[in-house]
Amino acid sequence: MVKIRLNYEKYDFLSCGVTIEKYLEYFGYKNPKSVGEKEYFVETIGFLLPAVEIKKT
Repeated sequence: MVKIRLNYEKYDFLSCGVTIEKYLEYFGYKNPKSVGEKEYFVETIGFLLPAVEIKKT
């Protein structure tokens, strides 16, 4: 599992009306699970997006 942090300021991915989880899955982040404000655990890293920062665990 890898922890990622979302940066809402860099990319407005909520404007399309989908959930954050669906957004992450669309870009290849497998099984995102919220672990705090703007932070998620994922099984695999998808495309590197400007809104996603990888956190070492």
